[in-house]
Amino acid sequence: MHEHDHEHHHEHDEELEVFVLTDDKGEEKAFVFVAEIEDEGKTYWVCEEVEIQEDGSAKESGELYLFEKTEEDGELYLSSIDDDEEFERVSKIWENFIGMEE
Repeated sequence: MHEHDHEHHHEHDEELEVFVLTDDKGEEKAFVFVAEIEDEGKTYWVCEEVEIQEDGSAKESGELYLFEKTEEDGELYLSSIDDDEEFERVSKIWENFIGMEE
């Protein structure tokens, strides 16, 4: 997935860093960064999909996505987690993390 950075205002007037990823089908989706997880030498990002409103604000969807984060030549890349076991393991880490915050 390819990334574009944008800053938009959240519906509650918080400023969020919004970035756009282009999937394998060429469709663009906007996201905000939620958290970073490190596990077994890899780094993952938890991101929430957002919808950019006409006024430039970002409306949260409530849909969370997990991406593997890599860097190459100073560029940040996010990719989907294709391995089911890896996805389940990272999902459980996230669930435990948010359970501790409640």
